[in-house]
Amino acid sequence: MQEVIAKFIELQKLEDEIIAAERILEEGPRQLAESQEKLDGVRAAHDDIASRLAEARAGLKVLEEELAKLKDLKEGNRLRATKANDERSYKAVLSEQDTIKKLTGENEEGTLTAMEEIDRLQEALPPAAKLLKESEAAHAKLSRTVRAQVTEAEAAVSSRRGVIDGMLATIDPAAAEHFVNSAKAHNGKAMAPVTESTCLACRMRIPPQLYNELQGHTKIMLCPSCARIMHFVPPPPKEEPSAKSAAAKRPKKAAPKPAGRTAEGWPAAVPCHARPQRRLPPAPPSPANALRPWRESLSLRPWHLSGRLRSRPSRPQTPPPP
Repeated sequence: MQEVIAKFIELQKLEDEIIAAERILEEGPRQLAESQEKLDGVRAAHDDIASRLAEARAGLKVLEEELAKLKDLKEGNRLRATKANDERSYKAVLSEQDTIKKLTGENEEGTLTAMEEIDRLQEALPPAAKLLKESEAAHAKLSRTVRAQVTEAEAAVSSRRGVIDGMLATIDPAAAEHFVNSAKAHNGKAMAPVTESTCLACRMRIPPQLYNELQGHTKIMLCPSCARIMHFVPPPPKEEPSAKSAAAKRPKKAAPKPAGRTAEGWPAAVPCHARPQRRLPPAPPSPANALRPWRESLSLRPWHLSGRLRSRPSRPQTPPPP
């Protein structure tokens, strides 16, 4: 049975390699899709700047043509003003001049705005083109790397599958069925190493009797918690502490504190019972001091505190005998 467990451990190593290769097959296309999405965003930003620059240049060209036409109209209107014969025609010419002047001002303002927009887009276009070039190069490099990894992973999966099938054919069918069922149920993780009475796959404690039987590898045993095939792994040897580490762990003696001072150097607090008691000198004898004890004892009587002194009925006086 120990040989079967050893083959199971080798099979589990092959399954782990297959899991790593399948993870590469899953992550490779995802990385390519994310890189392509990023590249599309950079290309869209570059194309937007380029299209807006072309539109601004076309608009500037139209404005310049309109300014040239307005300049010709202004020159012709000036000649018409010199040839005006009556006041009515002269006023019409002046009205046309005002209109031409207003349109010229609007076109000049639009021309300045278009030129500023063109300058801004021309400054933004080279960095966008540089970023697009770098993104394309990075995407091409990533694509080559991912394709190579995917090809290698596919070859590794197919070769490992063949080795696993060959090893399962050399094992008892019942034992091989245990391994195949456990691998299917736990996504390829069929084996569970156990050390110090703990299953390292599910982190659950193994009963002591089961743990003792497992160390002999006499039969196939499943974990009571995760139902994986268990195999014993000896615990790592404990390192004996060296003399230097033992000295480092030994508690250090505290430095002696100065008398009457704390660790920070402040004066130490003196307990109340150790402080000298300050006693007042006795009061001189006087009639008031002589009556003080009697007054204090009178104030402690319960009937006095409850106000019974005033409400206490007086003793009836008997009339004198005749």
